[in-house]
Amino acid sequence: MELLVVGHSLVIDANRKFWSVLGRGPGVRLELACPENWSSNLSKDVPFSPNPVTDAGIARIHPIPVRGAGNGSFFSFHWSNLWRLLQSRRYDVIYLNQETWALATLQLLSLKWVSRNRRTPVVLCVAQNLKKRKLRFLHPYERLIARGISDFFYCAREVREVLEWKGITGPSFYFPLPYDDEAYRPKPRDLQKPFKLGYLGRLSEDKGLRILLAALDELTAEGQDLKLVVGGAGPLAEELKRRREVEFLGLVPHREAHTFYDRIDCFILPSLTTPHWKEQFGRVIVESFGAGRPVIGSESGAIPEVLGKLEWNWTYPEASVSALKERILELRTHLTTDEGKSALQRSTRLNTELFSHSAVAAATLARFKTLAQRSAETHRR
Repeated sequence: MELLVVGHSLVIDANRKFWSVLGRGPGVRLELACPENWSSNLSKDVPFSPNPVTDAGIARIHPIPVRGAGNGSFFSFHWSNLWRLLQSRRYDVIYLNQETWALATLQLLSLKWVSRNRRTPVVLCVAQNLKKRKLRFLHPYERLIARGISDFFYCAREVREVLEWKGITGPSFYFPLPYDDEAYRPKPRDLQKPFKLGYLGRLSEDKGLRILLAALDELTAEGQDLKLVVGGAGPLAEELKRRREVEFLGLVPHREAHTFYDRIDCFILPSLTTPHWKEQFGRVIVESFGAGRPVIGSESGAIPEVLGKLEWNWTYPEASVSALKERILELRTHLTTDEGKSALQRSTRLNTELFSHSAVAAATLARFKTLAQRSAETHRR
């Protein structure tokens, strides 16, 4: 089976590891296309660099120049480079991680139409989970684009609901954001004094850090022995550095993120829903359980859905400092009981079964094979 995977996030080597696992499947030959250089909200300059560990199962990687690097919806690949790639080989499935309205989606579908991959099925992986009513004028265009998509991959129920709200009702497949089960291993940890909470990610208001800091302030003022371990970059970094109860690690490279969880007793994901964003999945949830660490999350977006699949319903109403305080104290006690230890072990096991690279790769490859077979049968008629 010949697969082509296209996405701007693949410029980061850790994001290629999943595809390396899938590419090791029997009878699979997988190629990737990514930008030569990218910008993100954590780093302004992210050049492509090969990595023999993360790229081991990938037959070939095509770094392509882009215009608009850093703009997820309005960047484009160099047109002639992308067309030559599509003309170079006949693929069984092409996968693109992008939204329906994005320029790169239109670009790939347009070039595919005039290449030898004209009949190759395209999978579009989308993540928009907000019903943006001001952009309803785009819905007819998005439905037109959807005609060129054979399968939609989505990471949360709300993403599928947004597609349906737009009038897009084609075939779809649940595709969670997996964690690297070769790097993340559950490691037992005796609860520490101080009890260490953890946060890893973008250091901004919409991630709910003000709520977490307020809860931490009140708990320490009440005599609770707590510390917050923080990794990441963003507007709140300088403030976090100055706090005595915060152990600030700075930006933690994705490839080293698994080491972060060894430092903590519990991960807090305090995301806030805004008019422009809410949590689309929360990969840190599955990474935390991959390391055997429990999670407390707000009710923003997909957080309750992901935790529910793990039978770990430790959530609280977003923006509620008092509710977060209560959950932290309850979980600290719960983890000392046999019931709590057993529940954490069960959720850690479910996490491996549902969200590990190996599990998601097997399910995804099966879906690709079904899609390719269906396409071949259609064109034989």
